[in-house]
Amino acid sequence: MNPSPVNPPVRIRTRSVTRPDAGPQGRSDETTAPAERVIADPPQQGRKKRLPNTGSFKKGEPSRNPNGRPKGAKGKKAIVRKIVLEPVTVRLPSGPKRLSIFEALLLKERDLAFSGDWRARKTMLELGRWALPEDALDEAGVAPATDPETDRAILEWFEEEVRQSEQQKRKASK
Repeated sequence: MNPSPVNPPVRIRTRSVTRPDAGPQGRSDETTAPAERVIADPPQQGRKKRLPNTGSFKKGEPSRNPNGRPKGAKGKKAIVRKIVLEPVTVRLPSGPKRLSIFEALLLKERDLAFSGDWRARKTMLELGRWALPEDALDEAGVAPATDPETDRAILEWFEEEVRQSEQQKRKASK
């Protein structure tokens, strides 16, 4: 269930109201009415919905941005895509091979991971989790890093350790 929206707190100011027969300066104590409550921030009305097609161009209307993006201009994503997919020649043990820059960087990251760079290992694992669905890992025969039975045994051992430490604290506080 969605909780009801919380309205902001309402500031309440009091203002003394003078009666018209209070005299020229309006300070007669007998004629001053009790303070009246004035709500400073009234509750806001619901927002009016925009009618459909109100922002659309009318027939024959000139462009609202005549000096807009020129034809052939590239966005940031298109520029990055062009650079990353650009082919380069990479020397491999099997001989030179033409690969995209992205593929070459992934191969270099893989080589760093196998040489012992833990950041490269972490990056490759994250890329694998992102790119490969769990079904593909199961089909490849890649087992999960831990066994459920081992996890259960570790949790039971930890629970026992916590219970023993709590009992020792209770005995020490008595």
